[in-house]
Amino acid sequence: MKGKKPGMLTIFGISITFLLYGMPGLAQIIPKPKKVFPKEGVLVLPPKVNICLLDDPNAQSRFAAEVLNETLKNQFNITTALEFEPRYSQILLRLLPATQASDRLARFGIPSEKTKEAYIILITERQIIIEGFTPRGVFYGAVSMAQIFSEISSPNSAISLGQQTIVDWPDLETRGITQDLSRGQIPSLAQIKGQIDHIARYKMNTYYLYIEDTFVFDSYSAIGKDRSPLNASEIKEIVEYAQKNYVEVIPIFPTLTHQENILNIEQFSLIAEYAGASSLCIACDYTYIYLENALQEIAAAFSSSAIHIGGGISYEAGLGKSQALADSVGGSIALQVLHYERVVNICQKLGKEVLMFGDLFNRFPAQTASLAEKTKIHGYQDENNLTAGEANPGIDWLVLHDGRSVYPDLENSFSKIAQKAQELKENGRRGLVVAHWHQYEAATFNYFLQYPQAWAGVCAWNAQSPEREKFDAYYFEYNYPIASQEAKYIYHTLGQYDNLVLWEELWRHPLLPLKTNTVLSVKKSPIDRIEEIRQNVALLYEAFQRAKGRFTPSDSLNPALARMQLLGFQIDLLEFFVFKIESTLQLQAYLQQKTGELAQVLMRVEGNTNRLEVLRKSYEIFWQYFNRPSGFAFIMKKFTRLLDTFNEIQDELVGTKIGSPLVQSQWIYACPDETNLSPACCQKVVFRKEFRLDSPPRVALMQFIANSEAELRINGQYVDKAEVIAAYSAHLKEEKVRFLDVKEYLREGLNEIIFEVSSYPNYSQDFKNVVQNPAGILSKIYIRTLDKEFNIGTDVTWNTQQISKGKAEWRGVFTRSSGLEIIRPNFLLERPSWIEP
Repeated sequence: MKGKKPGMLTIFGISITFLLYGMPGLAQIIPKPKKVFPKEGVLVLPPKVNICLLDDPNAQSRFAAEVLNETLKNQFNITTALEFEPRYSQILLRLLPATQASDRLARFGIPSEKTKEAYIILITERQIIIEGFTPRGVFYGAVSMAQIFSEISSPNSAISLGQQTIVDWPDLETRGITQDLSRGQIPSLAQIKGQIDHIARYKMNTYYLYIEDTFVFDSYSAIGKDRSPLNASEIKEIVEYAQKNYVEVIPIFPTLTHQENILNIEQFSLIAEYAGASSLCIACDYTYIYLENALQEIAAAFSSSAIHIGGGISYEAGLGKSQALADSVGGSIALQVLHYERVVNICQKLGKEVLMFGDLFNRFPAQTASLAEKTKIHGYQDENNLTAGEANPGIDWLVLHDGRSVYPDLENSFSKIAQKAQELKENGRRGLVVAHWHQYEAATFNYFLQYPQAWAGVCAWNAQSPEREKFDAYYFEYNYPIASQEAKYIYHTLGQYDNLVLWEELWRHPLLPLKTNTVLSVKKSPIDRIEEIRQNVALLYEAFQRAKGRFTPSDSLNPALARMQLLGFQIDLLEFFVFKIESTLQLQAYLQQKTGELAQVLMRVEGNTNRLEVLRKSYEIFWQYFNRPSGFAFIMKKFTRLLDTFNEIQDELVGTKIGSPLVQSQWIYACPDETNLSPACCQKVVFRKEFRLDSPPRVALMQFIANSEAELRINGQYVDKAEVIAAYSAHLKEEKVRFLDVKEYLREGLNEIIFEVSSYPNYSQDFKNVVQNPAGILSKIYIRTLDKEFNIGTDVTWNTQQISKGKAEWRGVFTRSSGLEIIRPNFLLERPSWIEP
């Protein structure tokens, strides 16, 4: 048992463990129940327990019986059986008849609007009676009773429970989490079921699956290719499993924005607002054919009465193919409202209630009033000024993690969750959903988010008295039963502000200046920060070794051991970060000829490569344990890229040819600066370079990055195009850098390279202005002929011509920095550049 040892009694020579509220060392239900009435006396359960489903002719409470059966079997090796006669049963699961409901409401002071999930547990001298007004309420009562059983630590003692009455109901009606399936990690089916078990344990009732291109559409086989998508059969399995836990699975399928993965597929490029856009074309008829087909398949796969259609604001809508339509209806916002109303109609015809995020409604309430009447609005983050009412269920979303940090920001998350839940209860709002979005390659393992997710369930159920210490005691004892204190220490230490490390810091090229961690509340010098983290790493390793020592060889398949090993991996990551930053400082000092010997520097570089090899292998093992294959290659590429970088540095140090890690080519534009840009400087701008080769090339490699859409032709032949502007998608980010073998396109004599570049505008945040983006290109070519090798990069020797001017004279280009840190390519190793975040 957690905390103090349970009291011990001896009756007729039988050792009895008793649990009674209000006495020292007694069990606690998490979340804390609203009311507990202790009584004198105890109930002793026999070695065999009968469970009766009372007043439940359709056996709707059978899932609650399964919860109790599993707990008693696993905890005490007690067998249970269903019994039809109440007097021969030790546990009664009672679905309250309507004739007795009003009596229970009045007797225990249960709010009438809470009957759907309220439960009553009566522990008498003869039986445990779990009552609910609905099967869901009986289930939650069984979950609480199972938790009471799990608090008994001695399996050799008879199970004795203090007589008492427990009355409970939730503060918030909707209590849920999201699982982002579209930007990296897609959990295995077993892990998704584990997540559902997890949230049900804390009486959460809603599980949102965010899908963009990670669902198998029969109508569109190209969507989700190589992305490990879920098919309809798997969705059905997830939904049915969740139903047993009284968890509703609701799909989130964005229907305007965040479409870049799909629009990057050739057959869907025609319904992009413009090339490289992440928004659908509202003026394109095929957009709605696609949405109707996709929504029909999603609606069929998910049994929920609701579907979430996103609702993000597009800053592209009306600036491409839909411009004429936008002008005719009154601008971009009116255009987007028109679009969402059309999508809502599609969903309503499918019999679905429509949910939307509050972004559009909060920013533009007058223009969205009619749309609000047709949807249920989910407030996002701090959009607390949404009007509660029939159109708005008062459900707020809180983001726990955006993927930036190597480990979640627990210190901030827990206080935000508790505060938000209390605010929602006080303001009469109906729900809390905690979300995470994988916006930075999704490298942080989802498992660590279960801790704050569980806390959100606790706070949403009992916002006034969530009791953090008791929650922690239960959470870590349940998940790390033989090392709970060490696990708690490691979790909390890794999640402290001062120990938070951003992935962009971890992956950053070691020859670049150190980047400021924008998450940290207090800025410290790199040396002070690293020293503090180093001290914490030492303490973390001590705790980890103590915990690891408690496991035996027979625990090899114990899930708690896998969780502890994952914590060890996180500590290893933090230790590597310390070593890498120290190496960076030492390396940069050596290159500036300040301090250090070459041998010491080389040893440091080798230390990084050795650590990275181990980390890469460990990461792969954990990824395979938790996730489907999709997304893994992109994270591995990060490890491999950093590993190769250190190897390149090592070679260059020995060869004394080390230089700046940044690309030396210059961005070229048709306009001198970004003020007063005309469309002629942005759309369909042509850049040209002519050069001669004395002999045919033996090697010719080329790299280019466009702002934003570009088509490449060499000597009149089409070679390649780039259409990626900006995306959360990891694989699309990689495609922004185009790396090609162009040997077959070059020839002896005069050669011509042509880039046709277009860059499209965006609306400003307030939609009052259109922000023009200049069309530009950054390119470099490595050529090796029989007798020489050389590079051709974009610079002032290139020319430009605007297509709209027909046969106008070629003129000079303008060069300037883009503000991006772009690592130079290594053509000898055929390694392309990458853009530092």
